[in-house]
Amino acid sequence: MIKFVHCADLHLDSSFVSENAQKASVRRKELRETFGRMIESAKDFLADIVLISGDLFDGKNITKDTTDLIVSLFASFPECKFIISPGNHDFYTPDSVWNKISFPENVFVFKSEEFEKITLENVGADREKVSIYGYAFTSQNMEKSPIRDFKVGESDKDDINILCAHADIFSRSTNYCPMTAREIVDAGFDYGALGHVHTDGKIVREKDTWYGYSGSLEGQSFHDCGERGAFFVTLDKKEGKAQCRCEFVPLAKRVYICEDIDLSGSVSHEDIL
Repeated sequence: MIKFVHCADLHLDSSFVSENAQKASVRRKELRETFGRMIESAKDFLADIVLISGDLFDGKNITKDTTDLIVSLFASFPECKFIISPGNHDFYTPDSVWNKISFPENVFVFKSEEFEKITLENVGADREKVSIYGYAFTSQNMEKSPIRDFKVGESDKDDINILCAHADIFSRSTNYCPMTAREIVDAGFDYGALGHVHTDGKIVREKDTWYGYSGSLEGQSFHDCGERGAFFVTLDKKEGKAQCRCEFVPLAKRVYICEDIDLSGSVSHEDIL
């Protein structure tokens, strides 16, 4: 049995262009606080792994305060492995933030559009072998899915096999790594930890695979209404069959709420207010 956290789309150092400068600064601080809250919750959960499925950062303009904070948070939980799949906002390039940060040894960042595998030995109470597959956006667009026609190898089928990916499973014409649920299931993954879609997190089961989006860790605007957080997952695999218990944990500092209000009879701005 292993325990892991599945999160995505925090967009640290977002510009919050719809807010004034003061409010935007407050919101950026709150995003950092939410990331810290996720790490503390992962510690309480005794997570073996934290999967960050893209867009940890909002772009290239990352402050030193932010990078110093995340490095210290990663280092504060050395017994946990942090696996990061850069997305379309924080894509990997030789001069990107990913190459400017000295990460602790417990952090692994995918760096290629080609499919990669990282294998972790002796994970969790049962000392499981876990293979985590992923890739990185290397530009803002990624028009081809690297998992197309991929299959987990026969020698790996008894291991726990997890996909950590920033992708769009809802549109074949998207520029943000088009992928289908069928490809995830047919590849033989036990769990598909997806990022990119900010809306309500949902994990579904199809055959012997659990997959889905965690949603954004913190809402960015009124396009991200409702509770936001991460999935805290317990996965047990026996005789080649995985069983998952996925609990959504709200972590956001603020929640964006959209309300429909009846303005019948209102004839002035004062009435509306």
